[in-house]
Amino acid sequence: MHCILRPGKTQLPLIWSILLILYLLPGFSTAQQIFSVSYDVSIPSGTTREFISTSSPVGFGLEAQKMLDRHMTFGISFHWNMFSSDQTQWISDQSNPAAKVTNRSMDSFPVQVGLHYYLFEDADDFRPYFGVNGGTFFIIQRQIVDGLKMTKKNWHLGVSPDFGFLLKFRYDIYFTVTARYYYAFKKPGETAQTYWSVLLGLASISIF
Repeated sequence: MHCILRPGKTQLPLIWSILLILYLLPGFSTAQQIFSVSYDVSIPSGTTREFISTSSPVGFGLEAQKMLDRHMTFGISFHWNMFSSDQTQWISDQSNPAAKVTNRSMDSFPVQVGLHYYLFEDADDFRPYFGVNGGTFFIIQRQIVDGLKMTKKNWHLGVSPDFGFLLKFRYDIYFTVTARYYYAFKKPGETAQTYWSVLLGLASISIF
């Protein structure tokens, strides 16, 4: 049995550089902006749940959005979600009819741009919203099979529809709650990866 490892390098710094340049284009930064940080709780679904069925209490996110008008925003986001399970499982295949799996884990790093629509008006203390995000997922899957650690690293394209609300706390600080469905598309030799996340955070609305 052999270890699978791909790709050799992480390209997140390049993607973040491109998104940062876009965000700092003239006219983009001179408007009302929403900055948020969140604690993410995630639940695997679909083929992800087949690989690891345990929910994840470990995750965080950073997001920045610019108001295009009174209701629409364009933004960039980075999140990290980690799933882990220590349950012992037995798997069977042609090369090993009774392999013992003692640990599985998965890290997902979605880096995305998004469009969101906010209901009600700027002055309202409660603002529901919905939207869609799209971009890349860098996913690392690990498992220990008969004492041998196996790792897969893959990039996926994907989308993440979501909905939630802002609730004013004080001045320009808001509580934010978001339900988001992450869908990393299937690619040759790799299955799709899907999971739900609940994002609990704080947001600051500022004008620069």
